[in-house]
Amino acid sequence: MIVVYVLLLIASQVALYLVALAIGLEWKGRRQIDPEARFDVAVVLGCRVKPDGHATLTLARRAEAGARLVLAGKARRLVLSGGAVGHPTTEASAAFVHAVASGLSPDLIDREERSTTTEENAREVAAMLGDRERSVLVVTDAYHVPRSVRLFRKHFTKVAGHGVPDASVSRVKNALREACVIVVYLARGRLD
Repeated sequence: MIVVYVLLLIASQVALYLVALAIGLEWKGRRQIDPEARFDVAVVLGCRVKPDGHATLTLARRAEAGARLVLAGKARRLVLSGGAVGHPTTEASAAFVHAVASGLSPDLIDREERSTTTEENAREVAAMLGDRERSVLVVTDAYHVPRSVRLFRKHFTKVAGHGVPDASVSRVKNALREACVIVVYLARGRLD
């Protein structure tokens, strides 16, 4: 019986730690970037595409936010990052529709269509851009900003994150999932 109580106590402590981490991720990801900062590119990180090939609400919000940042002069170009997962439409292609619909010229948009993880987003965007662009503004959901920025810093000299607001209930679930992913990444030495 005591073993059960000890296990419950440990489990509750781990759960509290993960909830606190998730809240911290969301808070940190919503911090505003320096108003004077300018970047070579804004990189929109992809996420799941609907089975019909259209962007999910999350991906559409990210693409629209990235387009607004370029239109506002925060970055010179927009890179949409994300390959195909489960069907032929890439995340970058689905996001492209929303970036253009937001008023951004297609001439200012590049697509990276090979990556399927955040680590691959950073690596593939770096390979695509080479030494041309060295400062990056990563556009993703607020809870995802801290890990994304750390992964992009492995490839770029100047990196900041822009957390896209999300009022949906799934944000809580996704922030908790991200907290677990960060613990795993730290344990495996995949984050600096």
